[in-house]
Amino acid sequence: MSSLFPRISIILILTLPLFGICWRTFPGRIRIRGIHLKLYPLTITLSSLSYTRRDAALSLSLSSFYITFHVPRRDNPRWATVSLHQCSLKDKKHYVTIHRIHVTLWLFPSLSGYPPARRTIAFVELHDFRIQVYSSKNTPRWVEQLRRDLLYTMLNEDTRRLDNADLKLELRTARSASFRFDGDSNSDVDGEAPRSTGHIAEPSSSGELNDEAKVTFFADHWHTYNHINSRLYEFGRIDAQLRRSWAGEEGTFVLVSQECRWTRVLNEEELSDRRHSLESPSPLRRLASWLCPPFRLLQTIFSTIIYLCMSPMSLVDLYAPRIDVTFDHFRIRDAELYRHGSLFLQRYIDQRQLWSADIWSRILLSGIGRLLGV
Repeated sequence: MSSLFPRISIILILTLPLFGICWRTFPGRIRIRGIHLKLYPLTITLSSLSYTRRDAALSLSLSSFYITFHVPRRDNPRWATVSLHQCSLKDKKHYVTIHRIHVTLWLFPSLSGYPPARRTIAFVELHDFRIQVYSSKNTPRWVEQLRRDLLYTMLNEDTRRLDNADLKLELRTARSASFRFDGDSNSDVDGEAPRSTGHIAEPSSSGELNDEAKVTFFADHWHTYNHINSRLYEFGRIDAQLRRSWAGEEGTFVLVSQECRWTRVLNEEELSDRRHSLESPSPLRRLASWLCPPFRLLQTIFSTIIYLCMSPMSLVDLYAPRIDVTFDHFRIRDAELYRHGSLFLQRYIDQRQLWSADIWSRILLSGIGRLLGV
């Protein structure tokens, strides 16, 4: 019991400056209804957290916050787990709600071989993740960056698996038209086929309103791999629909994605190194395995600090059972797929021009060679 009090004091000493930095960085009003402490396992609980910026442009609320500390083991090198419940974030651009966030923090898993991917020190689960963007003209930066990275991977990188995909376009008139026939069908004396005198009536004011166009897309088990960041994007199911009114240029966009995973995997170089070390453990390699752990530990610490400062998301694996994204006002010109599609088309045209020029140069050179008898 006496050994727990120094640990608690160290945690308090480390957390107080962190709260001071957050207070200076995010000026506003922070409210915490209660703080609870459990000694074994060491758990800190904060209930009813809320933060409001001074200009009331941003508000953040949590119903509860738990952090539990663990003793890391070789088969399970976790040192802490964090749980957040009933999270909500609201500002002038969007509104985000997450039912539960569960974070598992690992202590240098690459040294223990768990998980196999290097540099990943956190696993985050997002349950019932919902994003509501008010207008595509004012898309938040992090949503735009996520959308750009995802579409770049789907259009330019490798598709490892795609079980089924379908795209449907529905174009509807301003008002539904009705058919009206003026009489019975008649056939003339020469035995021609019966002809109808019916025609389509003009849309009336009593017709049903269908003044929209719909684009619907779905895909099952879509897995893509990005070679740049060695990330595997997995989607169990994707359903997306764009609705656009004929009257105005804006519409709505809804995206529902299930069983989403964003996982870092070993690239080809890392796989070859690991395979070579397992297949041919030379005596020198065995000696290095005994002498190198301290140096590997220092290298891992420094590389983790560097990645934490420069690219913190490279240290995180994500899993979301369901993600709902809604744009209340969506314009086609703001769609990232439109931009990537135009760039992809321009690249295709440039490649076709280069290919055509190369073909004509080959034909010209072969013709000159035949004339010269070469």
